[in-house]
Amino acid sequence: WYNLGMAAEHTWRVSRALQALERCLELGMKERDLKREVEEHIRFLRQGVAELQKEWDKQISREEMIRHEDLFARGVEAMEHGENTRAVELFREAVTVNDRHHQSWGNLGACLLHIGELDEGEPALRQALTIKPDYEFAQSNLKALAEVRAGRVAPQLPMLITNKPTFKQPGLRFRDQNKSG
Repeated sequence: WYNLGMAAEHTWRVSRALQALERCLELGMKERDLKREVEEHIRFLRQGVAELQKEWDKQISREEMIRHEDLFARGVEAMEHGENTRAVELFREAVTVNDRHHQSWGNLGACLLHIGELDEGEPALRQALTIKPDYEFAQSNLKALAEVRAGRVAPQLPMLITNKPTFKQPGLRFRDQNKSG
């Protein structure tokens, strides 16, 4: 459970990490130092979840957060592998779970632009900016779209991938499964 929590935290799946680390504590831990570390991560992750919900101006359940995090991560993975049509499906589903996540809207817009759906991609990027007006990813993709529409560049739009967190995470430490604790 510890390793699952650390891996989830490392991949910005905040709610899944919190769930796993809470389970880790429930099962009991003999090492005081490790127990303190897990408790520290849990405090940090709870604070992160609260900050995200404040940023979104929306309370969503842990199950919805986990579902959204998984959809978003799978969408980013599809983008990274050039599977933009699949990424569009995943990001569309992600915004139905959490319509206040600017990165899901931004990635949805970028993927739509990349597959040539310019008239659908633009509103998604604008929605990302409605949520977070200083979101550079959406701004630069809208600028690239304007260049394409003005005929100043080839119709191949730049593809930028964004999955950066909105808060910093503590240093990660993975447990060796062969050691006790």
